[in-house]
Amino acid sequence: MPNMHPERLRQLPYLVHTNRELGLMLRGIKPLAYFMDIIGQEPDICIRYWRMFDRHVTEGRLIRRELIETCPDAPQFEYRSLFYTLPGHEWQVDTMLALLNEPGAWSDDRERRFGELLGYESWQNDYWLTHGRSQADVSSTPPSSAIRLAKTRPEAACPNRWGQTAPPEAANLGGEQQWSEA
Repeated sequence: MPNMHPERLRQLPYLVHTNRELGLMLRGIKPLAYFMDIIGQEPDICIRYWRMFDRHVTEGRLIRRELIETCPDAPQFEYRSLFYTLPGHEWQVDTMLALLNEPGAWSDDRERRFGELLGYESWQNDYWLTHGRSQADVSSTPPSSAIRLAKTRPEAACPNRWGQTAPPEAANLGGEQQWSEA
């Protein structure tokens, strides 16, 4: 399968988790995976990917938590926040939700906590904060606003962690916030 990540993500000295979440979780490396979509507008590839996770939920290897909320500015739409955790790590869902809903500007500290919850190592978070993010990432919509974006722009199915939408050709197995988790 070709690497669908942007060039700058392929240049990182570590592999991003996007499209690798399930394998990392089954090896016990990644404690939490997070996905968000507008219900009824999920790309088929995302639905197929979640079914792969759900097989392991049925077998007790993973825990699934799904939150469905109405989009405040578009009540005809609902969005889904979908979390998968390793058993014993269910607390990370509440911690992630609290982080995403913190008021104020997105900061390096919040970016670091986001990465930690998703299972990135300290050195990977350090590198990402120092070298990995592009200026567009730093100045764009933070993850906490991705939910607000999805609520107000339902066409933004599978937004990545900054509220950007992956082009259809980049939809490689869905993935955490689609194609640009780092």
